[in-house]
Amino acid sequence: VAFVLGVLFALIIEGGDPSRPFFYTFLQWQLQTGLPIAILIIAHMILSRFSSFDRLNPWLQLLLSGLLGVVVFSPVALWLDYLFGQETFLSEKWLSQLLDEMAGMGPPVIISWLAMNAPWILGYRINQHDGIHAIESIEATEQPVDDVYTEPEFFKMLPAVIGNDVIFLKAELHYIEVNTVAGQALILYNLRDAIDELSYVSGIHCHRSYWVNLEHIKNFKKQGRQGQLMLSQGHKIPVSRTRISAVKNAVESAGTVQSTCV
Repeated sequence: VAFVLGVLFALIIEGGDPSRPFFYTFLQWQLQTGLPIAILIIAHMILSRFSSFDRLNPWLQLLLSGLLGVVVFSPVALWLDYLFGQETFLSEKWLSQLLDEMAGMGPPVIISWLAMNAPWILGYRINQHDGIHAIESIEATEQPVDDVYTEPEFFKMLPAVIGNDVIFLKAELHYIEVNTVAGQALILYNLRDAIDELSYVSGIHCHRSYWVNLEHIKNFKKQGRQGQLMLSQGHKIPVSRTRISAVKNAVESAGTVQSTCV
């Protein structure tokens, strides 16, 4: 999306020195579109580490991460304007220039951020089947009519070399990090969809961003109001405060898991 927008802006928006080669205009707009998208993604991932943010409405989450991204990117955008001759640096007016940049750049960036993420919030996912990408509605997905084992769809997106003995899943915005006994992979998938597809595995959704296979839990430690799971290959997974009781009951039911409280 950033690349396409950069190409369009380079073609339709004039500015700076008209004799300047098109390459510089193209480079300018690629930076002006690519950098804010990267900053917005990083801002959202940072905010998602906070439980209070996770409890918010998805639209409000995107609005907050969009506002944070705009604040961070505004000085970068202004510097790019100086660099490419769009603005003249005035030391006595730098603050007003920064505020003008934020006011002019902020609304389109936030609107674009909301629009790009809208399909996910409205219930659409991008799935990959035999190298072909297709957008499908969750509501339109047919459900199994019996209890016969069905291989999870996201297994088809994993490198064969890492196998499918899943230790834990970790959400990364619209991606999930799949960790198996043989390796890990980052794929474009929704955590809740992957958890539903692993319903045949004894696991626990221990944190808003983590699902863990109970068979790979070696230790559960409760420290005050927080918790932590130690897994078979040394991974340490956080346990949300609101899910400590459920996790404690689940790991105790597993039988071989040690549980300690501090």
